[in-house]
Amino acid sequence: MNSDDELDRRRERAARNESLFRQVNERIDELAQKFQLREETLSCVCECADPMCVERIEISHHEYERVRKHPEEFIIRPGHEVSQVEEVVHRETRWIVVRKVGVAATVAAELQESADGD
Repeated sequence: MNSDDELDRRRERAARNESLFRQVNERIDELAQKFQLREETLSCVCECADPMCVERIEISHHEYERVRKHPEEFIIRPGHEVSQVEEVVHRETRWIVVRKVGVAATVAAELQESADGD
């Protein structure tokens, strides 16, 4: 197996892990909307590539929606970025936005398309 194949597998795993966390956050956002809490700050889970991460991110609904417009972008805690699979596109004090690169971007978009279809 060459290093490009291994990198692609790592990128795909990261996109799948982060997409799972995104689904959790979308459910949190749906519940906030249902209970008319959209003006409140959302307490989302970190959408990083580490499947064991349980850190939380406080983010406004508006900020969350802005990131969610891009299926290849994820909200993570500072220091959780993995340069081989993503690039930082925006920084705030409490959170950063990363964009998947390579096969990870494709996988993230496909998973979002599939989730939107359900």
